Amino acid sequence: MRFLVDNNLSPKVVAIILANLPPVMDDLHRGAIVVLGEDSVQVRSLPILGR
Repeated sequence: MRFLVDNNLSPKVVAIILANLPPVMDDLHRGAIVVLGEDSVQVRSLPILGR
């Protein structure tokens, strides 16, 4: 599991990660890409075929 984040994590970013990580753990274990935003969660299962 990898996180692409700035070295200066604000408390707001930490809260977003902690609030959204449990529901997407199974997706992450299957190798999905998860993008967390303030008001959105995007899950992209891999491999992405046909693109």
